[in-house]
Amino acid sequence: MHNQLIQYLTHLVKINSVNPELSSDGQGEQEIGECVNRHFQALGISSKVHTITGDRCNTTAFIPGHNPDKILLLNGHLDTVGIEGMDDPFTIRRDGDKLYGRGTYDMLAGCAIQMGLATYFADQPSPISLA
Repeated sequence: MHNQLIQYLTHLVKINSVNPELSSDGQGEQEIGECVNRHFQALGISSKVHTITGDRCNTTAFIPGHNPDKILLLNGHLDTVGIEGMDDPFTIRRDGDKLYGRGTYDMLAGCAIQMGLATYFADQPSPISLA
């Protein structure tokens, strides 16, 4: 699973998801949101991209669990801040046991973990629902 999470993170970081309200280089979340949506749908998980305005969007998914009364809401964001002054911001760089690249710590690594959880629970039942 460790290598798979790094692959997910590497793929997410490659996509320019800079918030257009924060930087003129910003392309918004549309491309990265659709990427995450395709991941969920390939696993047979119900998901959808909700366009807010222009290239700004949210992606949602739902994995039903054994106990419908218990739902764990996983939350994150796919937009990143600007890339001004960064060398090769859309490429993961490893330094020891740390990974660097635009958005890795806030919050693309968390989103990669959510993709990993979806992969895990697509193959076996979850005790609770995940949204």
